[in-house]
Amino acid sequence: MSGFSQVSYNYSQTYFATASFRRDGSSRFGQNNRYGNFWSISGSWAMDNETFLVDQDWLKELKLRASYGQTGNAQIGNFASRAIYDFGQPYNSQTGARPTNLGNPNLTWEVAKKANVGVDLNAFDRIDLSIDLYQRINEDLLQSVPQPAITGFTSQIQNIGRVRNRGVEVSLSTVNFQGGFRWTTDFNIGFNNNEVLELAGGEPINAGNQRIEEGEDLRTWYFRKWAGVDSETGEPLWEREITDEEGNVVDTELTSDYNEANRQKVGSATPDFTGGLRNSLEYKGITLSTFFNFVYGNDVYHSARELFDSDGGYLTYNYMELEDDWSRWQEPGDDATHPKPVPGGNNNSNSPSSRYLEDGSYLRLKSARLSYNIPGAWANSLNLESARVYASGENLLTFTDFSGMDPEVGLGGNAGTKYPISRRVTFGVGLNF
Repeated sequence: MSGFSQVSYNYSQTYFATASFRRDGSSRFGQNNRYGNFWSISGSWAMDNETFLVDQDWLKELKLRASYGQTGNAQIGNFASRAIYDFGQPYNSQTGARPTNLGNPNLTWEVAKKANVGVDLNAFDRIDLSIDLYQRINEDLLQSVPQPAITGFTSQIQNIGRVRNRGVEVSLSTVNFQGGFRWTTDFNIGFNNNEVLELAGGEPINAGNQRIEEGEDLRTWYFRKWAGVDSETGEPLWEREITDEEGNVVDTELTSDYNEANRQKVGSATPDFTGGLRNSLEYKGITLSTFFNFVYGNDVYHSARELFDSDGGYLTYNYMELEDDWSRWQEPGDDATHPKPVPGGNNNSNSPSSRYLEDGSYLRLKSARLSYNIPGAWANSLNLESARVYASGENLLTFTDFSGMDPEVGLGGNAGTKYPISRRVTFGVGLNF
């Protein structure tokens, strides 16, 4: 259930302001906290309409923008706040029930507070530029939190703390050549820094192979740290941290015992930047358009390698071909990336660790299209208003160091046994009668 109001105002098509307020209620949340109030305010200044710029013919638009607002997130699924029972559990030939969800009557909205400052510029009828600086703080994060086994549950949805995202986004469109030959470019890039500001109780939360901790990235990988292969024995090596009485790390040592190694922060699934580049070239009815997208600086966990790069751990699985710069240990003295293969596994070498954490950066030719508009005289001779032929392709090339089938993964950063992205090529004819 929602109520919404908004007020907008502009003065002389130069100064603009907007304010809004809404109140939302959702039965997904606990009975104590179902409603939330959210508001926003924004303003902009069309500087190109000012007298000191209005006569500048080269300047088509120059606008400054600023905004601040709050929104609510209720994406937790239905009944997450309810204590739920399953009555399909017979016991001793009698009807039985067991609890399947740990209720949380205080569960409430996750609130995003976002501030944004931006500028829009259009100049010379050739350059269209937008730059945005933003900060977004999410409070009362909705997160699945692991529970002690003694409770009888594995996890519970809770509001656990605050996370801040801040960064810059740039969008640039240019007309590089214009006339008989036309070339246009669209480019965008975004940089984002993520940090956990506060957790309920201040204690870190282990979420699978990631750790949520104050002062760290929300998607920080938390694994035993892989240290390579013992050149004399071919056994796997991990790093073990040595701590003092106060828990401070004072030294490290290598161990071949997986259980002796401790989990550490070893990377992040958050990219340093992402973006895309589109180019369009037109000449005498021929048009070539290409679009590249890219991601840089994220660590991807290639969990499928636990199965098909397991050093003999799963003999019934096909094994991946080693990359060019990988090598298998064979004899003492070998400086190898992969341990000695042993039937049944080599000292848990294929257990979760940073061994399977890979650079997820990539550059992909996402799409390309080449078309030709048949001259009007030719089309008219065939009783057509217009005609064109074209060829297009999707996912044609990918440049990456990732060893799996596809480096494009979700925000969580896990690359499992997903079906690989398909490469598609299409040829066609378009006729307009």
